[in-house]
Amino acid sequence: MTSPHPLRKRLLQLLATLALSLVLGFGWALWLDARSGQVIFQDCSGGFCLRVAEGGTQHELFSREQLYEIWITRQHSPNYGYVLHHSFAFAGSFDDAVTIRKSQVTWSPEGVTLLEPSGQRVFVPYALYRDTR
Repeated sequence: MTSPHPLRKRLLQLLATLALSLVLGFGWALWLDARSGQVIFQDCSGGFCLRVAEGGTQHELFSREQLYEIWITRQHSPNYGYVLHHSFAFAGSFDDAVTIRKSQVTWSPEGVTLLEPSGQRVFVPYALYRDTR
């Protein structure tokens, strides 16, 4: 019985290494981009809801940052609506969830305003979310 040609054996090892690298890289990318979607804050009025949910996590070399999404949806259709990616301002607590839960929401005919404890305001005009399913 003859052993495989050395060049062929080396090429197979290289292809196997490349395939493994691609699979691991793809898995790593999916893991880094994973988001829980956990709703941290919700306020509903007039058939609409404003929800703040965990988005993806941004990874740096020595740190990571939790990103958030503000969803404005019909009350009974929470998976479709206007989405805004948002970074909450520091308001004395290193726990973002505590800061987010202290936010206040004001609904008006013009739109909805999210007021954070830091004083930062987010206004979304009614026209942007009125025609959601």
